[in-house]
Amino acid sequence: MEVPSTGQTPYDFIDLFLDPGKVDGVESEGSGRKVTGDIRLREPIRQAEVAYVYDLIDSVQAEGGTRKLLQLKEPITDPFTLATGVLNDTRKDTRELTFEILREIVIPEAKAIAPYVDYYQFDAPRYSAVSARPEYLREIYEEARAELDKPIVLHVCGDTSGIFEELVRFDVDVLSLDFTLTSKLTEVASKKNFDQTLGVGVAKTEPRVESVREISSVLQDVSRKVGEDRLSFVHPACGQRSLPLRAAYEKNVNITIARDDVFYGGSQVREEGAARSERLKPSGYDPLGKFKILVDSGSGRIVATLVDYQNVPRRRFVGDYADRIVKTILSDGVLSEDERGSRHLAYIAIELAKAETALHNGLDYRQDQPLLLPKG
Repeated sequence: MEVPSTGQTPYDFIDLFLDPGKVDGVESEGSGRKVTGDIRLREPIRQAEVAYVYDLIDSVQAEGGTRKLLQLKEPITDPFTLATGVLNDTRKDTRELTFEILREIVIPEAKAIAPYVDYYQFDAPRYSAVSARPEYLREIYEEARAELDKPIVLHVCGDTSGIFEELVRFDVDVLSLDFTLTSKLTEVASKKNFDQTLGVGVAKTEPRVESVREISSVLQDVSRKVGEDRLSFVHPACGQRSLPLRAAYEKNVNITIARDDVFYGGSQVREEGAARSERLKPSGYDPLGKFKILVDSGSGRIVATLVDYQNVPRRRFVGDYADRIVKTILSDGVLSEDERGSRHLAYIAIELAKAETALHNGLDYRQDQPLLLPKG
């Protein structure tokens, strides 16, 4: 995963940004929220969590300074979605409440997390759920653009094939959409001229885990018809909500493998026949790259991908047993021939052994995490 976010787990996407503990003029109303007066953000809503995730990401020493290995894309609920998803116990109409939320919650919150994020993602599920969208929605993003200095992603869940022409008129950098519902969206996007790039949603919020082949099929279709240069992100179609943790993780594994298959090609794939290591500092990293190790349980294989420090896959090694993969890595000479390469090999061997154990015993595998056995 190259562009993570915090996950926003405390409340749902509406209650989170209308938290009475942090926002004046809002009260709890049953399982939701009620606006009772003028809204004002007393303190940042997500700043602490975003800063925590930012600190977890490794830094690497690059020419000209230090940078983070990954980027952050933090969701903020769109103000119209908030205004129409709350009980309005004031005399303000929807437009007035929408822009009050934009100015008093959304923009201040975005500025509070600005030091840690690379993209703002405005989540607007309401756009595809209403029969008509007011014209002033475009003004939201004109005002946001004037106030914010990071790229803006507009994420709309649901079938957006009928409103795509409206969405491309919004002043945003990326349109993040669900391409799993109908092939019509791909057809519409392929025939329109627009300035934005696209985020391609490829995995649904249902517990069933889509196969690598299913996800690859969606990506290949969009890439072929719309153009690979028009795509910025590959992501779950509409977040992962309350999915079981194992299902959510396996979806992300399959998205990663499918993304690498489609956009970096299969010519470098070497197909073989069917704990926790010491944590290195960035200065000790192998300059030739690092390994992402995943378990594709649906296909019964371990996928070890060598990526450079721009997260671009360079070589992939696939097999069902760790020793075969290690042997091929050594014979192909993809590790540095110094102490850093030796330490890298030791790390890879440990992680591949864990992956093999997980694969052949039905366990969850996560790189750099302890391998947990089921209870009982």
